[in-house]
Amino acid sequence: MNPSDRVTSTVTPAARILARCVAAGTMTQSEIDAVPREPEIFSSSLLDVERLNRIRQELDQGNLDVELLKLERECADVTHSYYLSQKFDSLQQFSSHLQEVLREKTVLLERLTKPLCQKNLPVQADDHRYVVELMRMVVEFIENLDMKVETFR
Repeated sequence: MNPSDRVTSTVTPAARILARCVAAGTMTQSEIDAVPREPEIFSSSLLDVERLNRIRQELDQGNLDVELLKLERECADVTHSYYLSQKFDSLQQFSSHLQEVLREKTVLLERLTKPLCQKNLPVQADDHRYVVELMRMVVEFIENLDMKVETFR
């Protein structure tokens, strides 16, 4: 009987085949020992596929980061505190101006209804219709001013 055939039951079939190859001289023990024993290595094409998948994941992550940066840049005027503070300041100025107008509402109404220089202004005959239209617009403006002031409060 061949000595390589005397293998105990704890040896795997792959080990038996390798033992026969060493015994036959087709392989040496150093060649068998040089083979990496890492369990994740199945084939070089599988490693290439895994490497490509990692590269794709990194590329997708990079694209996602770029998208987020673009979105942040586009929305910066809405969400960034610097731009918000500028808009807030301008709104405060506008609000204070409107409050001043409301405080002086009666004074403004009196000034608008009071004739200039306490005299009639001479208007040429061909401009009368425009003056009439203008007066209607002024009266409407004053009426609307009251309503808008009330809605603002």
